[in-house]
Amino acid sequence: MKNKLKWILAFLITLSVVMISALEKNGTMQTNVKQITSTGEDFVVLRNWTKGLLNPDGKQDDSITVTAPLYEGELATFSTLQPFSNGTLLSYKENISIRAKQDGLVIFTGHTQSLGKTMTVIYENGENVTYGFLDELTILPYTSVKEGETISNLTSGRLYLQVENKGTMLDSTAIKEWLK
Repeated sequence: MKNKLKWILAFLITLSVVMISALEKNGTMQTNVKQITSTGEDFVVLRNWTKGLLNPDGKQDDSITVTAPLYEGELATFSTLQPFSNGTLLSYKENISIRAKQDGLVIFTGHTQSLGKTMTVIYENGENVTYGFLDELTILPYTSVKEGETISNLTSGRLYLQVENKGTMLDSTAIKEWLK
């Protein structure tokens, strides 16, 4: 029953956003719903607001705490780094797992002409990170990811990385520091 209620609530929220957006477009209503639902930072706010609605008491499902060694940043093991497009092209000699840097929301997965299989994640600190030239896309858009969770894998080769922080694209030097 609880899951059914969540789906009904999610449907009603989605329907409301679509209807208000249509009324905005017609000029019948003056709101900023379209802006809120189409910018990166607002996705995080909307996600947290929705999580609060669906779980008002803040309790998690019954779970067992498991400890494991901290994730060692495999992304920082690149062999070469060079500027490419709006980001950086990293090359790797070994297979690596690409893991979420922190909790976040996948906002795009797909194939682009210039970057092949691509994924964009908005992390809770507002960073918008695009990973390109991926081998596989196993996470759907609008899926929450936890810190350290594997979001893709890369066989030896190249990886495109673009990091946007507060509207500013990080250059190759800043990305090198970001990877640590």
